Amino acid sequence: MVPAGSDEKGVATMAERVLVVEDEPDVLDALVQLLAHAGYEARGEKDGLAGLRAFQAALGAAPFDLVMLDVMMPKIDGFTLCEAIRSSSNVPVMVLTALDGEDDQLRAFSLLADDFVPKPFSLPVVLERVRALLRRSAPGRVGAAGVVAWRDVVLDPASREAVRAGAPVGLTRTEFDVLLVLMSRPGRVLSRAELASAGGQADPADPTAGESAVKLHVMNIRRKLGADVVETVRGVGYRVPRDRP
Repeated sequence: MVPAGSDEKGVATMAERVLVVEDEPDVLDALVQLLAHAGYEARGEKDGLAGLRAFQAALGAAPFDLVMLDVMMPKIDGFTLCEAIRSSSNVPVMVLTALDGEDDQLRAFSLLADDFVPKPFSLPVVLERVRALLRRSAPGRVGAAGVVAWRDVVLDPASREAVRAGAPVGLTRTEFDVLLVLMSRPGRVLSRAELASAGGQADPADPTAGESAVKLHVMNIRRKLGADVVETVRGVGYRVPRDRP
């Protein structure tokens, strides 16, 4: 799934997916309705454990583009949930909580939360902060003629050229296609099956053959461009790290 962008007015141009984890029913309903009205695909869960299960279940197929979570929740609190999410994903996380002390904010940011919004909050302001987070985590940095850049790596789909730190790097067609898909979705974990399909390596008669080929292509990409370009998420797939602002 290609994550959606937002137009200049901040309206979702495709159904960007937002997971809201909040144990107060009125707040949960208000946030889900707010997001749905703005054009997002919002899913609400009423406790931390349900939120974690929903997040993990979506990883391999249609991952969430943003997670909004409360802190004081039953079963799993928000800090623990944030830590669990960060163990497998760089998806933007917004913490919404009545705990507004400095120590609480510092703890949230130490767990790599992207935003901290104290309760009570203004729904219009929360929506603008959602839009800001999604803009910052938008797919790649796309320049002229569809050029995609990540750190000092640049891919030009038109010329099929790859460059790192100003030096050209020779990639095979499949290596280029696999890396382009990953760089276009920084922070998003893609399975070997998804990458095999993107790189034209999928074999319906033998799915494992295509997935094994992807593993080899990723090894070659790392050898040519550096190990930092592609991360392995054990048991799930691969991703290009999402640079933090």
